[in-house]
Amino acid sequence: MDLKMISELKKLGKNIRVLFVEDNDNVRAGTYNILNTFFDNITTAIDGVDGLEVYKYQSYDLIITDVTMSKMSGLEMIREIKKINPKQKTIIISAHTEKSKMDEADALGVDSYIVKPIVLKELVPTLINVIKKNK
Repeated sequence: MDLKMISELKKLGKNIRVLFVEDNDNVRAGTYNILNTFFDNITTAIDGVDGLEVYKYQSYDLIITDVTMSKMSGLEMIREIKKINPKQKTIIISAHTEKSKMDEADALGVDSYIVKPIVLKELVPTLINVIKKNK
């Protein structure tokens, strides 16, 4: 992993407010620990319904969400959030690369996606690119 990129992400992450939505407790905890390396301000939500509710009361620079969750999927949540803020930066995380899900994500204007399991050499450049996009 390129230490220069990690350092860049840490600098960018100081002022970024992140909403991280994941319904699996273990995955949420593990991914939070990774994200916490780069971002100082992370709010977590336990599913899409919770994420949408949290979003209504706080603005975020970046939303990172699992796709497949109980109650409301990450894509459904993003659809509702984009009604509130069409320019909201979003990244989806998925263990699946189903074409229909990726097509739906593209149609919603999702900025990028990360395939599980999360690998730093893919995560770091993805985060940097999305944060810098239209800045």
